[in-house]
Amino acid sequence: GGTYPIQVRCLTAYNGHFLAVLVFKFTKESGESFRILRFVVAIAETQLAKDLGPSAPFQHYQDSLQRPITVHIEDGIPPDSSLKNELEREIPLGTYQYPKHIKDAILQGTNCSDMNDIPAAHSSLLEEPLQTDNYHEKFQLLLYLEEIQMEVDIRRYDMQDVTMVQDRGLLVLDVPGVAENRPSVLRGDHLFAQLSSERDRSPVVQYRGYVHSVELDKVKLGFSPKLLSKFVNNLKFDVTFTFNRLPLQVQHRAAALAMPRGLSSLLFPSASYHQSLFTGPFQPRWFDRKLQANEEQCRAVTHIVTGVSRPAPYLIFGPPGTGKTVTVVEAIKQVWTNFKDARILACAPSNSAADLLCQRLITDIAPRNIYRLIASSRNYKEVPADIRPCCNWDDEQSSYVYPSKEYLKRYRILITTLVTAGRLVSANFPPGFFSHVFIDECGHAVEPESVVAIAGLLTPMDQKTNPNGGQLVLAGDPKQLGPVLTSPLATEHGLGTSLLERLMLHNPLYEKSSKGYNPQFVTKLLWNYR
Repeated sequence: GGTYPIQVRCLTAYNGHFLAVLVFKFTKESGESFRILRFVVAIAETQLAKDLGPSAPFQHYQDSLQRPITVHIEDGIPPDSSLKNELEREIPLGTYQYPKHIKDAILQGTNCSDMNDIPAAHSSLLEEPLQTDNYHEKFQLLLYLEEIQMEVDIRRYDMQDVTMVQDRGLLVLDVPGVAENRPSVLRGDHLFAQLSSERDRSPVVQYRGYVHSVELDKVKLGFSPKLLSKFVNNLKFDVTFTFNRLPLQVQHRAAALAMPRGLSSLLFPSASYHQSLFTGPFQPRWFDRKLQANEEQCRAVTHIVTGVSRPAPYLIFGPPGTGKTVTVVEAIKQVWTNFKDARILACAPSNSAADLLCQRLITDIAPRNIYRLIASSRNYKEVPADIRPCCNWDDEQSSYVYPSKEYLKRYRILITTLVTAGRLVSANFPPGFFSHVFIDECGHAVEPESVVAIAGLLTPMDQKTNPNGGQLVLAGDPKQLGPVLTSPLATEHGLGTSLLERLMLHNPLYEKSSKGYNPQFVTKLLWNYR
């Protein structure tokens, strides 16, 4: 009648369901023995499998049989859509929805980072090195994997039995963590809310609520008049979050456009034409006088302005505080000064980095020559006051505007985030219109994100058809924290490597020799100004 607790430890290199039989042999004092058998099950699984596991005990089919749930979507009221959008959309932006069988294969597997959980054809594609022949297909698959993981991850933020309060024609939802982008919620995004009391009913009505503003942890939502008419205080809702797919869509399109637009000489460079844009030596009037004392920065600016790396990109890298942005800004100013027909696109992954480029440029270039194109989801209060004269905010309409392509052509310098550059791609500027593309903080962006600002916007240098253009400049620190991703599988197979880092790791033009780096293609900044 006694009880003996036994602790069993299982060590395995694989995930799965393991059965074992434990045999306990007991011997009496008289020498007679007997055995007791116990069946043991060990389950080794990833955190993803746990998250997707059952939340309630299994019930037999007859007991749990329910009618299929029909969902009706009641659309809400988007934020003021009177924004003036005259920017053309000549190049379509597809939906790029992932194939269902890829998600099914991953979610039915035991390990979200296991190659065995995806079809063999996709596994072999992931294992292949990135090259011109598989560029589109490989990045397409990596972006699919990232989106599938994003869908899984965002479910942790869903809420049940929460209340909202009414603020004029909007409902206000408290979302703890939204101020830290957990989850990320921006103006124009949407979520779904349904009455908690109707959770198990069919049909069920889901109300789509559009985000009008985010203030600290409070999200103001525009729902349909039908929901507002039945709203009372303390009414409980189940809330399901979504994420904005636009960044994924413009990256898919960039990967699809890259090779058809002839970007192999930019993305897989092998040589330079050794052709300078100057007939004689480059003798600049430096805008930043401090820069003259720094040999590496002067050399980088000189090579960028003379264009001797083309069609290969020019790379600027170095630890934090070594003046990468200062060098980029000086190079842009020199290009603007020396080539009156130059058209420059300056980009960065974040609004703050793009704002900084704009702030540094307007110290020497009049704002009338610079246009800072900002996404409509951004709160205008966050835009620095000194760059507001350059940006696409319309005071009369109290909203952002997107002027036509012809209007934007008046400006010699356009500044956007990498994702917002996708709007310029859609507008279909003429081939060769942009002579220079600069990407600062390139190490923080996944490669397809950087390519958004290149594919469809920058035409590679060609001695006959584009002799004065095609200069791509990438600046960043490949040793700093790289792109932030959610999918371990996508990260492992290349999506976590920025364009800057890939070129430095795998392209001979940017390799370090016994004499150091080749200054015709790359400059490492050494002096620390902090």
